[in-house]
Amino acid sequence: ESSAASDVYKRQGPMKDNKFRAAIAKNPVLALFLGACPAMALTTGLIPALGIGCAALLVLVLSAAVMSLLGKAIPEKARVPACILVVAGFVSIVQLFMNAFLPAVYGMMGIYLAAAAVNLLFFGAAEESCGAGFGAALGRSFMTGLSFVLALAVMGAIREVFGSASIAGVALPFLENYKIPFLTQSAGGFVVFAILIAVINCFDRGERQAQPGFAAAAAGLVDAAPAGEGE
Repeated sequence: ESSAASDVYKRQGPMKDNKFRAAIAKNPVLALFLGACPAMALTTGLIPALGIGCAALLVLVLSAAVMSLLGKAIPEKARVPACILVVAGFVSIVQLFMNAFLPAVYGMMGIYLAAAAVNLLFFGAAEESCGAGFGAALGRSFMTGLSFVLALAVMGAIREVFGSASIAGVALPFLENYKIPFLTQSAGGFVVFAILIAVINCFDRGERQAQPGFAAAAAGLVDAAPAGEGE
């Protein structure tokens, strides 16, 4: 029997069937709202968005690899503490690496990189990897991380281009008179986030109706449906 974290993570569906559709319609941020806090806080520009996204991708892959190798040796009741230790350990390693080699990007992360150690996105991925083969665990965690990076990159690009008239720190003079500074503020993050969620819902409307309660399940307000339900 798996935990709520693993059950919610499974609701992304079988990625091997359609990797493109999984990356878009099953996005962990825009479909399950996992990692939504850094998604809105660190997407004022493309560089910080890619920074936290790539850090998350690395933690996902490494923690999934370790848990897939150790999963069968860890008792069922000890899996959650084991996942916490593994994820927190890799988050600390990534923090130290970024602080040493990418100090400018690390400075943009604030507390949000450290907060990733207690994010359901990583726990779900790590725990799900306990019962999967090494290759399957790596593939699934990589696709989840890649879709997370994609969502943050899109949000960061939209907010920076239209809010600051620049992209990756490079000014776009032709947009200077048309920029909307509101988009770089906290409220602007909510607006862009909501618009992208609406786009995803339209993209995958049929399945969303067949599997209601994504956000509620992620928050633990309702029981997560079985992974294969509605597919």
